[in-house]
Amino acid sequence: MSILKLFSGPSPEKLEQKGDALFEARLWGRARLAYDRAIHKLENQTGAAGNDQGRIAGKFRRSGEALAREHRQNAESFIAGGHLDEAKEMLALALELTADAGFKKELEDRLHQIALQQGPEAREVRPEFPFAPEEADNNTEETSEDDYFFALCGPLPEEVRDVYFEYGEDFRSGYIALNRGDFQTAVEDLSRAMEQNPQPDSYIPLELAAAYV
Repeated sequence: MSILKLFSGPSPEKLEQKGDALFEARLWGRARLAYDRAIHKLENQTGAAGNDQGRIAGKFRRSGEALAREHRQNAESFIAGGHLDEAKEMLALALELTADAGFKKELEDRLHQIALQQGPEAREVRPEFPFAPEEADNNTEETSEDDYFFALCGPLPEEVRDVYFEYGEDFRSGYIALNRGDFQTAVEDLSRAMEQNPQPDSYIPLELAAAYV
C-alpha cells in the first residue's frame, strides 16, 4: 500500500457503507457527514462514476430530511417543557435541512405559533453557557441546559444515549454547542472530553469531527 493511500483515509465506498450503517442506527447527523465526505472524495477522483455521486447524494438528502424531522420532534419536547427559545433553534435547524416544501410550511407555521405565544417581549439573545459559579444562585438556566441535553440525546439509540450521559460536563457542553452551531466552543469542549474519555470505542471523536467539518 502506498503512503498516499495510507493517509488518504477511507474510500468513498467505505464511507458510503459507514453512512448506511449510521442511517440504520438512526444516527442521521453522522450518516449525513459520512455521505458528505464520500461525495467530496468522489468529486476529487479522476473518472468517478456519476451514478455513484447521484446515489450517495440521494442518501445525503434523505439523511438530512430524517435529521430535520428529528429536530422537529426535539422542538416539540422543548415546547412541552416550556423551553420555547430552544424549540425555535431546533425548528430553525430543521428549516435549513429540509427541501420538502410542505414540511417547510409546517415548520414556519410552528415558529409563528411560538412567536405569538412568546409575545413582543420575547428575548432574542440567550445568556451564554456555561455560567460562572457566582451567577449560579438561580439554577433555572442550568436546569434548562440539562433539559436541552436530554432532549438532544432522546432520539439516540438507548445504548448510545446511556454512554453520552456518562461522558461528563465537557462533553455535555460541547455537544450542546455543536447543536447550536457554536463550533469553536464545541471543538474546545469535545477535545477536553476526548482526553477525559480515551476509550478506543468512544463516540466523542465522531462528534469532534462533525464540529471541525
